Amino acid sequence: MSRIPLVVLLFAALAAPASARRADAFYCYWVDAPAKEAGVTAIFPGDRLKQKSITGVFAMDMQRHQPNKSRKYECPWMAEPEDAEEERAGFVATHRDLGFDVRPLAWNPMTR
Repeated sequence: MSRIPLVVLLFAALAAPASARRADAFYCYWVDAPAKEAGVTAIFPGDRLKQKSITGVFAMDMQRHQPNKSRKYECPWMAEPEDAEEERAGFVATHRDLGFDVRPLAWNPMTR
């Protein structure tokens, strides 16, 4: 076997998992425990390296619309969109079971 086909096969084997991997995914939420309210966004694709800045922008945007609220702001990230959707659905179900009014949020980091 010549060196060129071996190198091509090795490259193809190493590149396949990387190309099959999709981008990280995230959603954002806020929780106002004293008021028993929560808000949750849709799932978005993203780059995990921007996690802190996305969470900060989300919090800033939410506080701009309703200042002086005692809320926890968070944007969980997952490696796959399906995992993010599963976690998001769990967040909604858990908080509704606890008696929270969970609202969908129209916030979109791509169009803000």
